[in-house]
Amino acid sequence: MSKTPVQPSPERIRTLRRITRHPEKVEPATRAALAKINRLRHHPDAEGLDRIRGFVEQLRATRLAPRHAVAAATYAVLNWVLDAGCLWLCFHAVSGSGVSNAQLLFAFCAGMTAGTVTIIPGGLGLIDSALILGLVTGGVTTSTAIATVVLYRIISFGFIVGAGWITWLIIRRHNRRVPAV
Repeated sequence: MSKTPVQPSPERIRTLRRITRHPEKVEPATRAALAKINRLRHHPDAEGLDRIRGFVEQLRATRLAPRHAVAAATYAVLNWVLDAGCLWLCFHAVSGSGVSNAQLLFAFCAGMTAGTVTIIPGGLGLIDSALILGLVTGGVTTSTAIATVVLYRIISFGFIVGAGWITWLIIRRHNRRVPAV
């Protein structure tokens, strides 16, 4: 996919760990904040507290070993590098003209940054516009930039969504054959 995940800061991670290990310490502040929100909504003060407690219990149940955290970070960086490589290959497939790797990387970063602020699934439209704008700003003709981005999005978004649907259909078909126990 073409989404750039938000990387939490070490301070946020430490705070989240403290909260999940000792949720009773933040419950009074949580109750107060929830009561204020519920008063604005004209709901009982404690409404939703059970859902917050359930969420905290789920967080408490998860433990990420350091080697798994390193693996996750490695896969995230690899995903970004391969995604940028896909854009680079799409550009060279569409155009014979040269553009510097820095300009392509700038366009890629602009697109991925734009994708972090969108509520549209896959950043459709917003990422595309930012990629095209980044490429055109880097000196690429508009038609080449559009063709590059369309090809890139077909590969990086379309094929992945298609593969996901095919996988879902295979799993669904397999689950129909297996009798429930």
